[in-house]
Amino acid sequence: MPRFLICLLALFSLSLAQQTSPQQDDPVVAEVGGQALRKSYFDLEWGFFVKTSLQRQGVPATPETESQFERFKPQFLERLAQDYAVIKAAERAGLAASKEAVEDQVAEARKDFESDEAFGQALNQVGLASLDDYRMLVYEALTYNAYLERLQGQIQPSESALRLIYGLSQAEFTTPETYCASHILVVSGQEAISLIRQLGQGADFAELAKRYSQDPGSKDNGGDLGCEPRGTYVTAFENAMLRLKVGQTSREPVRTEFGFHVIRLNKIEPSTVRPFDEVKSSIADAVLQQAVEKLLNRIGQRAGITLYPERLGLSAQP
Repeated sequence: MPRFLICLLALFSLSLAQQTSPQQDDPVVAEVGGQALRKSYFDLEWGFFVKTSLQRQGVPATPETESQFERFKPQFLERLAQDYAVIKAAERAGLAASKEAVEDQVAEARKDFESDEAFGQALNQVGLASLDDYRMLVYEALTYNAYLERLQGQIQPSESALRLIYGLSQAEFTTPETYCASHILVVSGQEAISLIRQLGQGADFAELAKRYSQDPGSKDNGGDLGCEPRGTYVTAFENAMLRLKVGQTSREPVRTEFGFHVIRLNKIEPSTVRPFDEVKSSIADAVLQQAVEKLLNRIGQRAGITLYPERLGLSAQP
């Protein structure tokens, strides 16, 4: 998901973050590096965040559904201020998105709509009153991401460091022992006993499962449940399965809340450790993410951030 961050859009003539509205109507809610961020700008960013979050969940945006996010406003303000500091660092580094790049992104988004009116309505649905608001968000995202990419390109963890982390984190790369089982589920203990007798006389387990099992998820596969680690099945089923030897079938019906089971243990897959070459890229990604996060936080610390969450007009929570 693209990160939409708080920042002044120097590319355009009007800065919502530093509008000269009366203090009582549009108070300063944060100061970053000596620059004031006003509530009107916070409200725009907050509205966009809330409405897009609800939209992704398929929940209509109403006063009631939006109020559920209210308690997160202080954290959101902190994140916005931090992101604003990064945007300013990107601009100082010459990475500000060009007007052409912004317009290209806007045009690309516009292609998904039949008309300018339909595009405008879609923007309104996510809390954006105008196309300029959307341009501003695009500028922020492009500028922030350009700086993020530069940081990522400067961090190259060495092979020896990755191997050291691998060695210290073996548990994370270990797949547990798994049990490969099949079962036949029936509704009564007598049916299960009858099936156990037939199996003892040489009947084929898979054929009996296809014919009699009441489990729609496994009967067509001959009762095969695949291979799963301990803790996957309900207790009674798992305890009975663990008592079996490979190739053995339960000699008595196993009762659970689902019915009566006849269980066969097909195979036990031993625990294994994934090789270094298989997990090397995931370790490098984790190291990179942690290093970048620390650098971004340091930018905010150096800029100096002061927050005024009490000026957000928080509603009383029940």
